[in-house]
This record gives sequence, structure tokens and C-alpha cells, in this order.
Amino acid sequence: MKSIYTIILGLFLTSLILGCKTENPDFGEPFSKVEGIADEWELIEMYHSGIDVLTSNNTITNTIQLPASYIGTVPATLNFTNEFSYTGSSNDSKLLFPTSGTWAFDDNEFPSKLFLTSGGETLELKLLAPVRENVDPYLHFIYVRPFAGCRPSDAVSTGTVGYEYKFARK
Repeated sequence: MKSIYTIILGLFLTSLILGCKTENPDFGEPFSKVEGIADEWELIEMYHSGIDVLTSNNTITNTIQLPASYIGTVPATLNFTNEFSYTGSSNDSKLLFPTSGTWAFDDNEFPSKLFLTSGGETLELKLLAPVRENVDPYLHFIYVRPFAGCRPSDAVSTGTVGYEYKFARK
């Protein structure tokens, strides 16, 4: 009787192993980041961060959420196009970057930085989250604003100030 159970168990395990599929599923095309940023955005949150720029990854040393007065009663808006231009309005918000010009990613497939160019000047913004079409509801980045020569003589590293901006799709 025990051998019958062993045979049945063996047949069951064999059929289970043979029934498993080893094919790789097709996930389709990845979401476009260029199409993902091409939308109208409204500022919802701002943060102030201290950053140590001498470390290899620009370590954020502290972050505080800025009060609602930095966003104002009429928040800033940005409108990015898939033709690599953008426009917007700062409204009542405190923006430290221009509200019109051209934009570019450092890599259109796997972006980690967003570059804004206006009036011949290019600003680098570090993306803090992906911005894929039909998936991500926020455009979240940090603008690192350097303060050249503003450190004590005995300081080991150079400090900067970062401003995190979080925009939501309108």
C-alpha cells in the first residue's frame, strides 16, 4: 500500500514539473519617458535639502518641507511637450528655474537627469522618481543650487542647497 502512494506521489510530482512553463512572458514595449513628461503639471510640494557635494553621490544631509507659502495660493504650472520645449508660470510659487525654454533627458530610455535650457543657460535637475506615460502621477526632481566659496575654511566638504519640487499631473 505504501508503494502505491509513493508511485502516485511520484507521478504527481513528475506531472507538476513537466507542466511548468519555462517561456519568458512578453511584457510589451516599455513606457516612454518622453511621452511621460509631456503633460501639464502643477506644483504640490517643496522641500529644502542640505547636500554634501564632495561625496560620490551628492548625499542629502537633511530635508525639511517648506511651508505652503512657498507654493502660494495659485501654484506654479509647467507644460512639457514631446517636441522638447516647455512653458509654464510661477504664479505665486517660488521657482528657482526659468518657466520656458527647451528640455532634455540625459538618457531618453532611462533618464536620471532633466536639463532645462533657457536664455543660453542650462540647469541640471536630478530626477527623484521615474516619469513614465500612463503610470507615474508625479514629476519629482531636485535642483541643486551651489553656493560657491560659501564654507568655513576648516570645512571638509563643500555644501550646497537643494530644492525638491514635486509636481502632479493636472
